[in-house]
Amino acid sequence: MKQHLYPLFLLTCWLLTTAGLNAQTPVAYYAFSGNAKDQSVNGNNALVSGATLTQDRFGWANSAFSFDGTQSFLQAVNTAALNSNYTTVSFWAKLKALPVQGEAYLLSFGGWQERWKVSLPTHGKLVWSTNASSGITDMDSGAGNELTVGVWKHLAFVHDGTKDIIYINGVQVAEKNVAGTLNNTTQS
Repeated sequence: MKQHLYPLFLLTCWLLTTAGLNAQTPVAYYAFSGNAKDQSVNGNNALVSGATLTQDRFGWANSAFSFDGTQSFLQAVNTAALNSNYTTVSFWAKLKALPVQGEAYLLSFGGWQERWKVSLPTHGKLVWSTNASSGITDMDSGAGNELTVGVWKHLAFVHDGTKDIIYINGVQVAEKNVAGTLNNTTQS
């Protein structure tokens, strides 16, 4: 899984596979406690490339990563556990700036071409793109749900086999009917 973040901080990241409607098992958990090690049982540690440790939303040193917006990223290798039929992706983010043009990929696992991505266009509304057995779909977080520069937000994205859902700070802000299982990817 490649985490290519535009200029923003990232506190923690959880990737979950859904074993049933109510049961989820973390397949990756990055607490960023001075490093990019995966705290789940899978131990899928991420490679740090150009990103630097910084303080998190509580002011704790070395508990988040800062990205330069052009070349810095975190990257974890692909594992079978990450290629689940359904997923929940959850993380904290704080923007330094919005993208000047195009869109920045905050998190990507095979991108929209193969599996899923979370991106941020210049308008500040997050986009959740999935590639499932029913096809490729995009959904943004909607008007009034733009990210604000300098403000920590908790972001969560779900594909449960019937819907794609976006949550910001625990509140559902977007939902779209998207049937089927997610496609697998060989990408990191």
